Amino acid sequence: MRKTVLLFLIALIPSLFPSLCYSQPYMKKIKVKEEIYVHSKTGFEFPKEIGSFNRGFVVAFDKGKENIGVTYDGGSTQATVYVSKSDFSYEDRLKDQFFEKLRSIMYVWNTNPIDGLKVDISCISMPSGKYNLQGLSGKFAANDKQSLISMYECGHWMFQIRISDSNLETNLDSLEVQLRSAFNPECLVSSNPLGEKIQMNVQPAALADSLLTVSVMAQALAKIAWVQNNVDPVQLQAGIPSMNLEYQLYGIEGALAFALEDRVSSSESTRAMIGYLKAVKKAGYLEEMLSERRNGCIIIPEGTVLDYDGYHKWAKDHPYNGNLLDGYAPLSNE
Repeated sequence: MRKTVLLFLIALIPSLFPSLCYSQPYMKKIKVKEEIYVHSKTGFEFPKEIGSFNRGFVVAFDKGKENIGVTYDGGSTQATVYVSKSDFSYEDRLKDQFFEKLRSIMYVWNTNPIDGLKVDISCISMPSGKYNLQGLSGKFAANDKQSLISMYECGHWMFQIRISDSNLETNLDSLEVQLRSAFNPECLVSSNPLGEKIQMNVQPAALADSLLTVSVMAQALAKIAWVQNNVDPVQLQAGIPSMNLEYQLYGIEGALAFALEDRVSSSESTRAMIGYLKAVKKAGYLEEMLSERRNGCIIIPEGTVLDYDGYHKWAKDHPYNGNLLDGYAPLSNE
């Protein structure tokens, strides 16, 4: 699925990117003469040539050379391939880090926060491999050039590709596939995999009232059950597949099955939230709601057709701006 979203950098808050605002981050260029440059921490290989692309230089972003970027020159097209450490794993880690990357680009490019940045987002699944890697891709145009960023969750690492071209007619999606195919991101997972045991991390806000606590716990347990029934434990070594529509839907359905407002104490805001979710379900738009709220960062099963027009019309007549069980008990698998 591909979806266009308008991304805003809210107030350009300096605390989001202190290294960009107040200090020069660590950067060191490394000259490479070898035909293949090998990332010492993972064994990840960067070839000298990829089609029309020639490797330029390697940049280390820390003294231990864990986080690196390697440039590739393709004439009018410039690309950089990144490997970065990502120690803490939780559901939606990929989505959160992907949008953080986009916002950092907005900051560096000085994109007008009022106009925002129009980003064409798509989900990527690599089911042919051992770990069934999942990724996100975003295309956008600014400063008289088009760019693409893709990011893949690889255990304790993230694999990223960034492509820019001054020719607005260049097919960046095809170039991303060409570049990605020259690498083996699965070796990042095998070098430092995540655990196969999922744990629930209940946040203090989930204890605000009994109805919220029960709903949150039921949602998390339903997600765990879906993973146990549908995901090979080996695939969890790459990350929790939280972009799957069925994973998200199973969680909401589980929460609603135990949301018994008349049996437990609850606040007005929690009753409103549960009432809204039940109304969406009754109207038949849970899938559409989940897709919209996740800005298209969701993998829809083949053959599933969503009625966005019907959902938009219904949502206009049933406005709701509150939380919908987001972030109260995130799952993790370190």
